[in-house]
Amino acid sequence: MYQVGDYVVKASNGVCKVKAIVHPDFVSDKKKLYYLLTPVADENANLYVPIDRGEESARPVMTEKEAKELVQKIPSIDATWINSEREREHNYKDAVQSNDPERLVGIIKLIYGRKKARAEQGKKTTAVDGRYYDTAERLLYSELELAMHKNKDEILAMIRDCCNAE
Repeated sequence: MYQVGDYVVKASNGVCKVKAIVHPDFVSDKKKLYYLLTPVADENANLYVPIDRGEESARPVMTEKEAKELVQKIPSIDATWINSEREREHNYKDAVQSNDPERLVGIIKLIYGRKKARAEQGKKTTAVDGRYYDTAERLLYSELELAMHKNKDEILAMIRDCCNAE
């Protein structure tokens, strides 16, 4: 069970702080408790997650050690190429909803490669690639920033250094 003040990662919403444990007015079962989560990226938003489903819909923020290990692992994480546009978008959506940092890295790498190849052909990034690239970066980098106590520029520099060392 999470405690008030804990940071968790909720798929699609990213890093959130457990603001309170409450009985929301809109729930008829007054015995049912909910986590009141506030996304770090939007402190005016509130998310309600039933405590009995809290572990399956949110996970603890990775530790600093786990974050460093993930960054070191980035060069070896697979960016699986998918030819079908429909399958690719489905894969992107699944990766974002999986709440798995390694899958986010995989789609970031895949889309980065696609963006680079399209730019070399004089083409723009597709709307789907652009949207999921931004989402995956936001979700991954916000967690790494919190776990490693660094800002986005420092995180990006670490990732670049790690990838250039390969």
